[in-house]
Amino acid sequence: MRYECKNKHEKDKIDFEAIRQSNIQMIQKFTAAKKEAEDKGKIVFKPL
Repeated sequence: MRYECKNKHEKDKIDFEAIRQSNIQMIQKFTAAKKEAEDKGKIVFKPL
């Protein structure tokens, strides 16, 4: 993937709030899947 900027002065600002929201959603999906797997007895997660 290549990112090219036609005009360096018109660079878009990075939307950190959207990035943070997607990270939160990803963590919520992971914890839900982990809980479901533990309830079924397929996976046992041990803290490091």
